[in-house]
Amino acid sequence: MTPDIPALRLANQQLLGTLCTTPGQLVRHLGAIQAQDVAMSRWAVGVRLGTSEAIVAGALDSGAVLRTHVLRPTWHLVAPEDIRWMLALTAPHVKRLYLSTSKLLGMDAATLTRYNKIIAKTLHKRRFCTRDELMRELKLPGTMPNDLRPSLVMMHAEQEALVCSGPMRGKDITYALMDDIVPACAPLAEDEALAMLAHRYFASHGPATLSDFGWWSGLSVAKCKKALQQIKHDLMMLPVGQTEYWYADPVPTAKVKTDVVHLLPAFDEILISYKDRTPAIETHHQPKAFTRNGIFKPVVTVNGKVAGTWKRTIKGNNVTIETDLFVPVKKAHKTAIASCVHQFGTYLDKQAILQ
Repeated sequence: MTPDIPALRLANQQLLGTLCTTPGQLVRHLGAIQAQDVAMSRWAVGVRLGTSEAIVAGALDSGAVLRTHVLRPTWHLVAPEDIRWMLALTAPHVKRLYLSTSKLLGMDAATLTRYNKIIAKTLHKRRFCTRDELMRELKLPGTMPNDLRPSLVMMHAEQEALVCSGPMRGKDITYALMDDIVPACAPLAEDEALAMLAHRYFASHGPATLSDFGWWSGLSVAKCKKALQQIKHDLMMLPVGQTEYWYADPVPTAKVKTDVVHLLPAFDEILISYKDRTPAIETHHQPKAFTRNGIFKPVVTVNGKVAGTWKRTIKGNNVTIETDLFVPVKKAHKTAIASCVHQFGTYLDKQAILQ
């Protein structure tokens, strides 16, 4: 019997039960979780652990989970023990993507180095600062529409392993010195880091292809091939036509069930971490779940396949969930969706209402 790709992905992504008991363990298993939407990235952890938003937020505030730019140049959640070697491996190609833009905006390498010294001095004195507070020290404008300079300055500080995330201050994120949050450690050789990143990806996201890994990691085709070659002996290969899918067997507790339903967050790894998303959503439905410019909506999945989207509205102690299902679902699935809505309400410690 041919293995079920969506079901195996659910299991390996810890959506059919997990041995992880903390947000840090869960994030480390997945390698990195895309996280430009702070609230949704917390739910990506919470839905897999079956825990509360307060616990996930606490892990981020304490530094047990960090939020930074790594892999592709976008926000990710990463474990502290992984952040240094992942940055060392992926920062070179991330820098190439933004340094030319930075230079056009009047910020060459020397300017960015000078800014980093000021950022380091400021955080050494104050420990945690918002981006706008740091921009004032640099005599740059804070958050301004169409001004990329603050984002590029902070991305460069992240890629240089100077800063990482600090605790939230209300709705504002803060930055801290990396050395204050993450102990120094011996660097990994590139081959070792490549093998570790590839194993983490295929064990947590498989079955997946080489090109899926290339998309997720941002690494060159040559480096991806080298990485996969080093770990093939630890993986299983599923041929589908001319395509090779690589994966590790799910842990024994992650049993593949029938008729399992999830409300997954925007930008969830179940979709965004693959270049080819057709195993999870039919091509003609894809524009309903994500846009060409990379905006991914929260999705309803049935047995690992996208059946629709959902959105939340929070007012006081209530959270209202509206679903937009674009494939037919059974009555049992609708009942399961209601259970998922209740789970989301429990996660937020709010009364959940399904419209």
